Amino acid sequence: LLDAMTAYMAQMESEVLGKVDKLSRAGWDSYS
Repeated sequence: LLDAMTAYMAQMESEVLGKVDKLSRAGWDSYS
């Protein structure tokens, strides 16, 4: 169960980082 939880958290973190990376490239002004 712990491994599954760790994998889930890692996946969510990578998704969030990916979104932040896209936002930083596009520019915060165009997003907000």
